[in-house]
Amino acid sequence: MQEWIPLIIGLVGALIGSGTTIVTLWLKEKWSYKRDMRKLAFEMATADYQGQTTVFKDRPNFITSLPALASYYLNLLSAAEAGKLDEKKFKELAEERRKIDQVDI
Repeated sequence: MQEWIPLIIGLVGALIGSGTTIVTLWLKEKWSYKRDMRKLAFEMATADYQGQTTVFKDRPNFITSLPALASYYLNLLSAAEAGKLDEKKFKELAEERRKIDQVDI
């Protein structure tokens, strides 16, 4: 029986080590995905803002602020990821964007 103890201890150690590695990789992937989604939302907001500044260059009061656009796209991507993106959600997000944009900073 004594010759089995090192084998069992080694097996338990290997299981703990591999389990820790799997959890660490899963957490890294989860946070990397969230970071990439935020980056995508900001890139979309920046492109939208640049397009608006080009189209409405003579009428700056028609340009939606960059923070409002970033918030809109973050919420849009979050809803899409959760599978809750429908016409009602689009209307809610558009209304929220209008409210944020009307705030004087």
